[in-house]
Amino acid sequence: MSSERQYSANRANALMSTGPKTPEGKARSSKNALKHGLTADSVVLEGEDKEAFNTLLAELQHYYEPKGIVAREYCRQAAQLMWRLRRAAGFEAALMAWVHERQKAEEVNSWMDTPGRLLNSRVEDESDNDTDRENRVRVGRLVEDVIKSDVLGKLQRYDTHNMRQLKTILAELERLNRLRQEEEAHAAEAEVG
Repeated sequence: MSSERQYSANRANALMSTGPKTPEGKARSSKNALKHGLTADSVVLEGEDKEAFNTLLAELQHYYEPKGIVAREYCRQAAQLMWRLRRAAGFEAALMAWVHERQKAEEVNSWMDTPGRLLNSRVEDESDNDTDRENRVRVGRLVEDVIKSDVLGKLQRYDTHNMRQLKTILAELERLNRLRQEEEAHAAEAEVG
């Protein structure tokens, strides 16, 4: 339990916080926890092509011709989900390329039975020097960390969730389009008749 003196000192120190002061600094620090962007609040992240996202949105709007705020919102959500799915695919490809490069660079396949586990028979090999052993252990731990953190499993869950949402939204857009076409057909019949 803190004493009154400690509590007062903590409050005084908190007033001297050195957090960002400028809008640019605040915007930059708001992205400090960003790891992969799969669940980011921002749709288009720094370094991604905003124009490509706008083109995707425009193509969806051209295809579905949304009428009304609800249909336009569904188009926007569909574009966001498609963008995130593309990001996830790029992330997965980069991760697999990274693992493949590490395996190739360190010849992981020659001394590992499964990713992250060193072959016991190779650890005691007399032809190994200390550096070789250290490198194998280091790379083995690195690959093991990727597996333990279940990066690919998390990625698959994000993909599945986003695909399910996208499918639902696109089905709703199709339903709204059918309703609109039926209303337009009834209106045209009423004018003729």
